[in-house]
Amino acid sequence: MLSQNSQQLKHKTITYTSKCFLAIAVIIIGFATYYYQSEKTTEYTTHSIDELSTVKHEAVIAKIRLKEVWRDVILTAKEPKFEQIINHPKLDKLDNLKDLEEKLSDLATVKQDYEQIRWIDETGMERIRVNFKNNTASVTPNSELQDKSDRYYFKDTMKFDIGEVYASPLDLNIEHNAIEVPYKPTIRFATPVADQHGNKKGIIIINFIGQKFLNEVVAAIDTHINHTMLLNRNGYYLVSEHAKNNWGFMFNRDDLTLAKSNPKAWARINLSDRGQFLDEDGLWTFRTVYPAPYKQQSAQSKLQSAEYKWKIVSRLPTQELYKNSTKLGTLLIYVVTVLLSLLFWFCWRLGRYQAENAFYAIQQKIAATVFESQEGMMVTDANKVILRVNSAFTKITGFSAEDSIGKTPSIVNSGRQDATFYTAMWQSINNTGAWEGEIWNKRKSGEIYPEHRTITAIKDNAGIVTNYVTTFTDITLSKAASDKIKNLAFYDTLTHLANRRLLIDRLNQTLSLCKRNHKHAALMFLDLDNFKPLNDTHGHMVGDLLLIEVARRLESCVREVDTVARFGGDEFVVMLSELDVDRTTSLTEAKVVAEKIRTELSKPYLLTIMHDHQPDSIIEHTCTCSIGVVIFDGSENSQEALTERADNAMYDAKQAGRNQVRFYDKQV
Repeated sequence: MLSQNSQQLKHKTITYTSKCFLAIAVIIIGFATYYYQSEKTTEYTTHSIDELSTVKHEAVIAKIRLKEVWRDVILTAKEPKFEQIINHPKLDKLDNLKDLEEKLSDLATVKQDYEQIRWIDETGMERIRVNFKNNTASVTPNSELQDKSDRYYFKDTMKFDIGEVYASPLDLNIEHNAIEVPYKPTIRFATPVADQHGNKKGIIIINFIGQKFLNEVVAAIDTHINHTMLLNRNGYYLVSEHAKNNWGFMFNRDDLTLAKSNPKAWARINLSDRGQFLDEDGLWTFRTVYPAPYKQQSAQSKLQSAEYKWKIVSRLPTQELYKNSTKLGTLLIYVVTVLLSLLFWFCWRLGRYQAENAFYAIQQKIAATVFESQEGMMVTDANKVILRVNSAFTKITGFSAEDSIGKTPSIVNSGRQDATFYTAMWQSINNTGAWEGEIWNKRKSGEIYPEHRTITAIKDNAGIVTNYVTTFTDITLSKAASDKIKNLAFYDTLTHLANRRLLIDRLNQTLSLCKRNHKHAALMFLDLDNFKPLNDTHGHMVGDLLLIEVARRLESCVREVDTVARFGGDEFVVMLSELDVDRTTSLTEAKVVAEKIRTELSKPYLLTIMHDHQPDSIIEHTCTCSIGVVIFDGSENSQEALTERADNAMYDAKQAGRNQVRFYDKQV
């Protein structure tokens, strides 16, 4: 008999241990796996957005810098002294030429990176040549001026229309048939000039030294964890992490190209003007820069603009892309191993304990469970009539034993949970024997508070429920702390708007919702047009006041179901959810909201400066915004694509003169 009891006890111990260990182990491993994948996705998304933003920023810097050179070429061609020279050839040109030479010398001195500025007449003969060397501008004597009629840049520029700018390929400067050392990257910008009758009188040409420009373009992208490069249209390195690989085309080194070192990546990069993709070598982000103006009209200039291009490319290696996730994964493996070891020991002890206590009476289990605990506890019969409560119950709820015994647990109901909630709760208890979760209950004083509650059904040997044991704790403080942590993680501390992380989460939810209900939604990117002067003049404290007011106005323009987020700096995002099923109607609704926002944000701002908690002065500032909008439905699968489209539309609004609304949708 004793041996049989021992075998039963051992069998029950193994059974209880297995159930306990497997159930909790699956949860631990599942949670660890989910947490790791979530953090990995977040890390990828963060890097992806950062890389896109940085590469785009540097492309804009490159375009701005090149536009300065285009402008100087055009302005030089329109110089009044120069127009007098070519329009009135019979007048004394000596003074005009001298004045023009002085102006070109001043331009070279100010710019520092214009190696030569020349006027070559219609015959190809140099008429003026200003050289900039050793920080000094000098005019070439007439006796040293040369005939350039057979040079490609002269012939190509003479084919352009007046007002168009020619850009030569970026290459290394050659002196006396040899590449100049140290290397001097040079690109020539030129424009044809004509007299008042439209007859071409040659070209104005500037030799632009590009090394400083190239360093500036790449410097801000390089974060020491990514590999940044600037490529020409054939994939040759102009700037790379290994200087020895640069300018391969100048030395007939066909092997020094991205097309050779990574043909798959180059094929994708060369296929489009901008983009981002992930392969075995890491996260690639690229954008195309055209040295020549891209809005020129003549066939020759259009061909040249399309042919000459550079690629700004950033590659974030896989080990850096998932660096934090990899560390987290290693830590999680260690933690899970320790937890599972402790869990097995705990479950074995617990299984042994449960097996031993299976021989005790139900009342003994109730006594051991209820009255030895410091948690609030309540015991009811099978009809849910309260039989016992402990002192912690009274301390938490305010109801004494005399107030409670003989009544049902409904005396603490707050009314916040509906009948559906309680139906599901009791269904869980009936099916599994227990329920655990958070619930809002009411104290005797009427105060509503959050509570973590566990309800367990006690059964006799025949499996019939005899009692219900409820244990609970007041989680008011821990829930408040949790809410505070959530607020810090998902909301901007200055404006209290949703931050980038929360926006991305809601955007993904909206995409899923659109797929289910077939409705449309809209994503708006907003950038303040006149914010930097306020910061520069009055400081960041005043700028913060304006950002807070912008946030208030934005929230007043949308519905509660919509999302307003601060994306960073003076950039904001508005997401309109649950628009119409019809795309045209949704488009109209989005237009109305966008225009309402644009109008509201363009109103004057009265910013009150406080000193010692008292109003000190008021600053009035006018600040408009540029808005880019994209309409989407459930067919879009990528939040990255949507954010890029809205960002591109916003950039179009900027280009159109600011204080504008632009839609990505081609139907608008």
